[in-house]
Amino acid sequence: MTMTLDVPLLRSDTPGVANVLHFNNAGAALPPRPVLDAVMSHWRARPPSAAMRRRPKRPIASRMSTTPSPR
Repeated sequence: MTMTLDVPLLRSDTPGVANVLHFNNAGAALPPRPVLDAVMSHWRARPPSAAMRRRPKRPIASRMSTTPSPR
């Protein structure tokens, strides 16, 4: 059984193809318009929580409960 895809229709429904060449990087795909709209709607309705905001970086030793060795 053969499946025929309407490539122009698929391209028109995928905004990312207008700006970039996408070579299936690591199995990821450019999202079609309905997916992009749903994700953006979610992010507009619910901004990132404080846990997701960028925090100042601490030295790795302090995150591991150790102290750096003297140099």
